[in-house]
Amino acid sequence: MTVRCCLFLLLLSVLPLCGQETEWQVVRHRNRDYVTLRSFCKFYGFQYQPLSPTSDTTLQGRLGRLTLRLNSNDAKINGIKYWLAFPPEEREGTVLISRSDVSLLFDPVLRPYGVSRRTFDTVVLDAGHGGDDHGARSRVGYEKKFTLDMVFRVKKLLESEGLRVVLTRRRDVFIGLDARVDIARSEGMDAIFVSLHFNQGPSQAEGIETFWLAPRGTPSTGSERVRISDYEGQRGNSTDPKNLLLASTVHKAVMKAVSTPDRGVKRARFWVLRYNGIPAILFEGGFLSNSRESRKIAREAYRDELAEGIVSGILAYRSIMERGEDPGAEIQTEGTLRKKPKPDPLSTNKPPAVTEPLPAPVKMAVPKPVLRPKTQTQTQAGTTNAPVDGTPPKGVVVPPSPTVPPPHVPVPAPITPVGVPVPEPVTPVSVPTSLTPATAPVPR
Repeated sequence: MTVRCCLFLLLLSVLPLCGQETEWQVVRHRNRDYVTLRSFCKFYGFQYQPLSPTSDTTLQGRLGRLTLRLNSNDAKINGIKYWLAFPPEEREGTVLISRSDVSLLFDPVLRPYGVSRRTFDTVVLDAGHGGDDHGARSRVGYEKKFTLDMVFRVKKLLESEGLRVVLTRRRDVFIGLDARVDIARSEGMDAIFVSLHFNQGPSQAEGIETFWLAPRGTPSTGSERVRISDYEGQRGNSTDPKNLLLASTVHKAVMKAVSTPDRGVKRARFWVLRYNGIPAILFEGGFLSNSRESRKIAREAYRDELAEGIVSGILAYRSIMERGEDPGAEIQTEGTLRKKPKPDPLSTNKPPAVTEPLPAPVKMAVPKPVLRPKTQTQTQAGTTNAPVDGTPPKGVVVPPSPTVPPPHVPVPAPITPVGVPVPEPVTPVSVPTSLTPATAPVPR
C-alpha cells in the first residue's frame, strides 16, 4: 500500500513538468505578434510541414486535419472552412501564424472545452428584413418571406428539445435593427442570438456562410486592411470565443445536413452582432440570386434540412457549454471520420482554467440605424483605412496592442490563479520566448 502511494505521489509531481516541453516562439512582424508554425504544430500535435504559396498543405495530428496555404486567409479544420484574420506568412525561411488567429480561432475550434462555459435556456431567433424591407429578391420570392418561414421551422424543433424561443418578428413587419438587439438583450445573459438570412450576389455565387463578430483589431472577412474603426471595442466582443463556437457548431452541422458549397465561417461587424451582449451569429442560408440555389430554397423539404442542421448546431453548442464537449464532434484523418476523443482530466494538454476575456465598458450610446435596405443588417463599422501594417495614423489614439490580444492557450508558464492579472509578455523581434497564459482580460 505504501509503494502505491509513493508511485501516485511521484506521478503527480511529474505531470506538471510534462506541460513545460512546448515553448511558443513569438515573432514581431508587420507590427503584429506571430508564432512560428513549428511551435504551433508541436503544441497542438500536428506533424510539421512547410507551407506552399501555390497549393494547400494538410497537417495531420491527434486533433485531426488542418489545411493551410501560405499568404492565404483560407483554412480548413477537419474539412470545414474558416477565414483567418491574417494569412500565414514566411519570414527568413520561417513560417508564421498570427497570434490573434491562434488564440481567437484555432484554439476555441480545436479545443472547445477550454472556453469558459455559460449555459443558456433561451434562443432568440431573428428573421431578417420584413415589411417594406424585402431583402434579397428572386423569382421564387423575397428573402423576408423565407427567413420568417425558417424561424418557425427552427422554433418548433428547438422547443421540442426543451429550449425557450423568442422571435424578433412573427409576421411581415419591419423591425429596426436597434429593436432587434433590444429584444435580445432583454433576455439577459442566459440566451443566444441567431439571425437568419438568405444571400444576394453575382448570379454564379452559391453556398452557405456563417458570420461571427470580428474581434477587436482584426479586419472583417474580405477587407484587406485593418480600419481605424476596427480598433473600437464593441459590446458584442465580450463573448468573442462563444460567438466563434456558436458559428462553428451551426455551420458545421448545416454543412453536414445539406449538400452545398462551403463558403466558410467568416468575420463581420453587422449591426445585430456588434451591439449584442450575448453569443450571436448571422447565418446566410444560400443565394436567392442564384437560379439553381433559389429553387432549392423554395422547396420546403430543403428548408427543413436547413432548420435541422441549425438546430443540431445549437444543440452541439449547448453540449459544449454544459459539459465541455461536443458529442457529435468528429475528426477527419486521411479521408475517414472518427469521433473526437474526450479530454483526459489528467492530460498535460488540457488547458488551464481561463477567465473569459472581457472588454472595457463601452461608454457610448448605441446610434440609430440609418438605412433599411438589404445592407442594413450587414452594415460594417467605418470606412476610413489605416496604413497597410495596421498602425493608426498619427494623432489617432487607440488602446495598446489592439491587434494582438493575449491568446487563451495553455503554455508552459506557471498558471496564474483566476483573478490575478498576468503581466504582458515581452515579445522580441525574432528570439524564441515563452508565451504567457491568457488569463489577462483582452481589451475590446
